[in-house]
Amino acid sequence: MHNSRDFRINIDLPSFNGHLNIEEFLDWLAEVERFFDYMDIPEERKEKLVAYKLKGGASAW
Repeated sequence: MHNSRDFRINIDLPSFNGHLNIEEFLDWLAEVERFFDYMDIPEERKEKLVAYKLKGGASAW
């Protein structure tokens, strides 16, 4: 039997570079939303976290 303290998960907010097709973008967006839900991120922090993970052309947004 495993104790909940024995369970660890490595989860990170995915980056976005702006070079994805629409299906890849929607997959990325769904992954970001799952991350926010799982990590219980408050609304006021979500925009800053996503902005931090924008790369390349997407960071100009």
